[in-house]
Amino acid sequence: MAGQEDVKTSAVALVGFLGAVFLVALIILLQVVYYWAAERQVQRKEIKPPAIDLRAALAAQQAKLTEYRWMDQKHGIAAIPTARAMDLVVRDLAAREEEHAKPK
Repeated sequence: MAGQEDVKTSAVALVGFLGAVFLVALIILLQVVYYWAAERQVQRKEIKPPAIDLRAALAAQQAKLTEYRWMDQKHGIAAIPTARAMDLVVRDLAAREEEHAKPK
């Protein structure tokens, strides 16, 4: 058996150790990249203020809910503020309730 060589245990141990170090470094690098990407998503979705266009659209919608305006003046259809519309509905329902409660 003169053709066989002995296994160099020091070389195998060195390769195993370097492989383990590389694997640990790769895992740490992947965690850093993951946490960096997750923080970017939080910043983009939750912390960053909305765009100016969104603020203008929201203000326009709020104005439509709180002002009197004609929807179709030709047909006599008007828009009134939401709070005023709710008051009118409550008043009408109360009047109907009083009519039904009167003895005949």
